[in-house]
Amino acid sequence: MKVLFRRIASPALASLLAIAAHAVPPVDDAGGTAATNLADRICASYDTILSVSCGIRRTTGDMRMLSRVYFRRPDCVNVENIQPVKRRIVADGKSLYYHESGAPRGFSLPVERLTGEWLASLRNVPGTPMKQLSVLRGAAEEPLPPTDAHPLRRRYRTEQAVAVLSCDKENRPCRIDFFRPADGATPMASYEYSEFAKAGDSAWIPQTQKATIHLPDGQSLVEMTRVEDLTINQPISDALFVADTYFRGVVFTDDFHKTREP
Repeated sequence: MKVLFRRIASPALASLLAIAAHAVPPVDDAGGTAATNLADRICASYDTILSVSCGIRRTTGDMRMLSRVYFRRPDCVNVENIQPVKRRIVADGKSLYYHESGAPRGFSLPVERLTGEWLASLRNVPGTPMKQLSVLRGAAEEPLPPTDAHPLRRRYRTEQAVAVLSCDKENRPCRIDFFRPADGATPMASYEYSEFAKAGDSAWIPQTQKATIHLPDGQSLVEMTRVEDLTINQPISDALFVADTYFRGVVFTDDFHKTREP
């Protein structure tokens, strides 16, 4: 997803992604995640999800991306991107490995050295809106009048954006709207979530997602995401998280920018 967005990113989208990549969840005195607002509580509900396997299809204009994803706590992932470019990410709980087909080198770092979007991609539960919700974590919230479709609504203001989180009667996040902080009204992006699969007592994964990015020239970019063949909290083989199985002969560097160097 990161490479795909880099190819189509507008300044507004790039800014929004940067906000999400560097958002830091609040931590309580015991070292756990502190649920201080609605966004925090929704993210905390995903703590009950210990493993996920699914297929993800994304369509942005005429560009399509197809991935197969395996996720297991703590810090184990196997993501195979089949379209538009073949690439794979494997994390074994200690280190993360990335290689794109045809690239001279792969990228690898110990998990403890990962930051920003790399760490978020490892920790965020696949298929969930955690990336967008992370922008709102720990922020002061303001109740908004309910609507028939969204009886629970909250407004957030940070230095980077103003956002509105809208939930249905089951507290499922159905929509998140981001606005420019200067006026709190000019739209930057909106995310709509539907067809929820129950993943626990209070956790839900939206199997259909629509992202609309508002570009500076007045046009909009729409991305549709479909989560398929979803399996939650079922055993996943250890073999899927053994990097040597997938990267035989690949030389790794700890500098992502050097992966294209001969």
